[in-house]
Amino acid sequence: MKQSNKQPYYQDQALMELYDNLTTFNERCAFLCDAIPGLLSLDYEPDEQTIAGTHRYLMDLRTQAQALQIELEAIREQLPKNP
Repeated sequence: MKQSNKQPYYQDQALMELYDNLTTFNERCAFLCDAIPGLLSLDYEPDEQTIAGTHRYLMDLRTQAQALQIELEAIREQLPKNP
């Protein structure tokens, strides 16, 4: 019986961490959704540093999305299996 008490606690903690990570990810995506149209509406071509920075930001978001997927899979593995 003690073992079943530990699993829900782990799940609660994992879900809270996932919530925090999803919130951060959402904020970063919202920033990008605001920034890209702003950059594209300017009358000048973005310089190499802006392009490199945008690329870096996008790669960071992709890495964060992959980490979120791993977190979700770990939580799913802890859930009771349907018979």
